[in-house]
Amino acid sequence: MKSIEQIHEEAQNIFDKLVKGKIDVKTAEAIHNNIGKQLGMIKVQMEYATLRKEKPDIKFLNKV
Repeated sequence: MKSIEQIHEEAQNIFDKLVKGKIDVKTAEAIHNNIGKQLGMIKVQMEYATLRKEKPDIKFLNKV
């Protein structure tokens, strides 16, 4: 899995391509949807760890 910084950079690249007309809206939406689902899963992990009073070890959030 990529880091949050890499996902952010990729999301920005997709947006830039969309604005420049280098990618169609349907493809951009699909990628955006996938990114949202990944972040949603990370959020659930963090909430679960918080409820258990644990510090989550989520590599996705660590710098690579």
